[in-house]
Amino acid sequence: MRQEKYAAVAQIVSALIAKKGLPEQGTRPDPSLKAEGISIRFEEGKVNLYDGEKNRMTLEELIQYVDRYLS
Repeated sequence: MRQEKYAAVAQIVSALIAKKGLPEQGTRPDPSLKAEGISIRFEEGKVNLYDGEKNRMTLEELIQYVDRYLS
């Protein structure tokens, strides 16, 4: 079961990272549209993930969160 859990964690984290960071904007940008995905930055020796509202979480924290959620 442990191997299946690791695969599930990897799939969830990969899906989150693969989502587009910014929503599609037409000729008239809509500032109310929020980003669906995350943007990734390498800062201070860590991989940081930022959502559309500039909330930050490290990649390690995300993996731990998903791991606990699946427990």
